[in-house]
Amino acid sequence: MTVALAGRAGTAWATSREPWALLTDPQRAREVLQQQLYGDLAVEGCEILQTRFRTAPHERRRGAPIVGAAYRLTLRDGEQLVHVRAYTGDGRRHYEKARATARARPRFGPPLAYLPALDAVVWGFPNDPKLRHLADVVDPGVLWRHLPCGSDRVGVDVLRWKPGKRCVTRYRPAGAPAIVGKTVNHDGVADIARRMEWMWRHAHDDADGFVVARPLGCSRAVKTAWQAALPGIPLMQALMDGAEPGPLMRAAGAGLARLHAMAPADDLPHTTVADRLRFVHGGPLELAAAYPELRGRVEALTALLEHVAAQLPPVPDRLVHGDFLLKQLVLSDGRLGVFDFDDFVLGDCVEDLGNCIADMHYWDLDPGAVRAMIADFLDAYRAHAAWDVPDDRLRWHCSVQLLRDAWYWHKRRQFEPAFREELGALLARAEQPPVG
Repeated sequence: MTVALAGRAGTAWATSREPWALLTDPQRAREVLQQQLYGDLAVEGCEILQTRFRTAPHERRRGAPIVGAAYRLTLRDGEQLVHVRAYTGDGRRHYEKARATARARPRFGPPLAYLPALDAVVWGFPNDPKLRHLADVVDPGVLWRHLPCGSDRVGVDVLRWKPGKRCVTRYRPAGAPAIVGKTVNHDGVADIARRMEWMWRHAHDDADGFVVARPLGCSRAVKTAWQAALPGIPLMQALMDGAEPGPLMRAAGAGLARLHAMAPADDLPHTTVADRLRFVHGGPLELAAAYPELRGRVEALTALLEHVAAQLPPVPDRLVHGDFLLKQLVLSDGRLGVFDFDDFVLGDCVEDLGNCIADMHYWDLDPGAVRAMIADFLDAYRAHAAWDVPDDRLRWHCSVQLLRDAWYWHKRRQFEPAFREELGALLARAEQPPVG
């Protein structure tokens, strides 16, 4: 069974009448934001880009926002991104704290606002709860100080914004090739840039592996790593638009095997199968508490995964991408390009296979097509890997990822009326992982 969980934006209005619930309904959110923030500027559309609920008792005790949501608002003269965090009594304190830093002028509306009826704080992009340097990488007036091309005439397109975490932006300098920047909330941007450089050099010497965009260094001042833009279309878009999946999945499997065969950099952290299971002391317990009817299944699955982990034989450490999903690939001039090297580690490379297979079931594709895609992907990987890929090890990694996914989707979709049924189907897949 293929369960389509492609969206990250959950809705709570259908099952909760708490004031904050309207923030998860795009029409009601549009009405509130229009009335409270934009006055005579008509908000014509509202798209929810992301939601996250924090309803566990320990999250309530530490005053975490009950819901966070990111929106793309459409106004007559353009678009505006906003991020809203609703609290249950602590919102004004967070608002007063944020007033000292939220000063960048958005294209539309205020930099920061407080909605008393919802106890909610609103950030108008490029203001961000933690990415306080974000304005400097989207304002053309100061951007030239940081961009590797140094141009003072630059078009800016925000590709992905995860408030408080990261922002991926495309820059279009006048008379120069496009550049992509990844802005993060930590001081490890130099490490990201080094991995980009390392991957690019290896890919440059391997005509049969993945394509990697040319690195352009980093700016520590704005915590941003730069790459040349890689032309092409996302692999999943090509597949959803009807591209023949067989050759593409075989290329993905072969490319991943070649990536795993690379001699990794010495400074990468190590991970073990035990590390993969550390989340079971938080995520599954939260699921069991939230869905008592599923407690027995969650506890049995967790115990089984811990038992099997203790029986898995050790394997040599290899490079692990850490977030290898089909959505990370782009079809560029007949080859597949790969991105996002932030999560590189040394460990059991079968982890990447399990994660990718688990993710294939979240797209709105025919179940038979998904099975064929998995078969092509695994056949190509095994044909190009110089090491064994035992089925039991692959099933374990896939099952672990599916259980992690169950928790992930709970944090984003727990109030949707149909989610309990979908969660049951997701657990069934984790109990019998579809790896062959």
